[in-house]
Amino acid sequence: MGRDTTIHYCNRAAAERSKGDVLGMPLLDYVAPENRDASRRGLDRVFTVGESGGFELRGAPPFMPGAVYECRVAPNERDGRVVSATVIARDVTQLRSAEQRSRAARERLRAELETTSAELKSLQARLLDFGARDLERDRLRALIDDAGEALFVIDPVSGAFVDVNQTACRWFGHSRDKLLKMTSADLDLGFLLDSPDEPRDHVADTRATARPAIRTGEVVRRSDGTSFTIEVSTVHRRVAGREYVLVLARNIDVGQRWEAESREPDDGYRGLFELSHDPMYLSGRDGSVADANPAACRLFGYSREEFVGLPASKLYTKPGDIRAFQQAVGAHGMVQDLDVELVTRAAKIIRARLTVKYRSTPDTSIRGYQCLIRPVSQELPTAGSRPQRFQRGRTVLVIDQDHEVLETVTDVLDRAGIPTVTTETPLAGVEVMRPQSGDIGAVLLGLDDNEGEPVEILRRVHHADTTVPIVLMSDELLGDDVEEGTLPGVVGVVRKPIYPLALVEQVRHAIR
Repeated sequence: MGRDTTIHYCNRAAAERSKGDVLGMPLLDYVAPENRDASRRGLDRVFTVGESGGFELRGAPPFMPGAVYECRVAPNERDGRVVSATVIARDVTQLRSAEQRSRAARERLRAELETTSAELKSLQARLLDFGARDLERDRLRALIDDAGEALFVIDPVSGAFVDVNQTACRWFGHSRDKLLKMTSADLDLGFLLDSPDEPRDHVADTRATARPAIRTGEVVRRSDGTSFTIEVSTVHRRVAGREYVLVLARNIDVGQRWEAESREPDDGYRGLFELSHDPMYLSGRDGSVADANPAACRLFGYSREEFVGLPASKLYTKPGDIRAFQQAVGAHGMVQDLDVELVTRAAKIIRARLTVKYRSTPDTSIRGYQCLIRPVSQELPTAGSRPQRFQRGRTVLVIDQDHEVLETVTDVLDRAGIPTVTTETPLAGVEVMRPQSGDIGAVLLGLDDNEGEPVEILRRVHHADTTVPIVLMSDELLGDDVEEGTLPGVVGVVRKPIYPLALVEQVRHAIR
């Protein structure tokens, strides 16, 4: 789209619209009126500051009624000025709907826990105040036993069961009397009955009592060897001067699988994560690395198998840096350009700027962090000052008479960590290949109708070094010949206008 947000190109139109309907239309016409200001601010930042950004589009009839698109916006520069922007929109309608349903389900569970806790506290107070212990105990027992969830009341010091309901008895195949003679350590529970100590800086607690701690993914093992997944809510309560741990466990085996599927990232998102030149890793609330892209593996010197599960604290020279971004993310939702010192596997210290946002659960609590790293010593050169550098066997020679194509291709490959050298004519490209024999890993050759006989030009470039694979950049030109395998040295075709992901995939395949 242009600076005025007019759409100049799209690969497909949303809903029942054609490309012809979309081209020439302002992008903000796709946005519901109540969301236009936020979307306009995101676009203005890209054009004024020149930084990539993002926002969500919520469609307005008749274009995308009810649809939600997650948009990433990147500036396109020419001569140091942002002239247009590229928007990649991912349909997250089903994901947002799933998150909303899951959030509502968790709120219901929280309400049930608080209701049960309030009733329990009320009944116990009435027992003490009015002396009607037997009657109130019967009512309390009926309330607890009829609950569909397993309920435990535990002594936090000894771990002994003070009370359990009939659901808990059925889960473990023991009578209530037997369970009350046991402690939590006597059972192979497979899950904690107390809440782990963990920071909750992101929770602004305005309640008179502590908010229940909710954990998902715990496992209950039955006596017959079968198991199922549960969600555990834990809260500490003081009754009559004595502290208890109240635990409510709910079977969510089916619901958890559905939620996990609804949160699985699509192939497009995974591709951007894997191909990004910026090192990125994901961490969990337990402080371990959950995933890392190839750029992060190269930066720190770990294989992905070694990286996943590694304590994130091993990546930082100062443990306080982790605490700093946790507190900042808890207060503001994300933190940008935080100065940190990182340490590689080889004990090399790297100064970097860290951008972090949290990975949330449907109830908006933090389940981990997304961390993007920009090493200070490895910042990319500005447009126009990029050196012509060679790395043996990996440098890509880009040949195209269109200067704008050269800039676009070089910028994309530079961000993907692939070194390039450029020429505007095939003859100049041949001269580069000969003295650098063995250094060129692949050739990106742009061909157009006005450049002469395409096959003859291709043969000249191929003859300069027959071992170097060639990727063509063209419109529909030569497509059939490539499929038949008749063109010398050609291993693939990238269509113009250039699509970054397709370009990087073709080049990496060629220099592999």
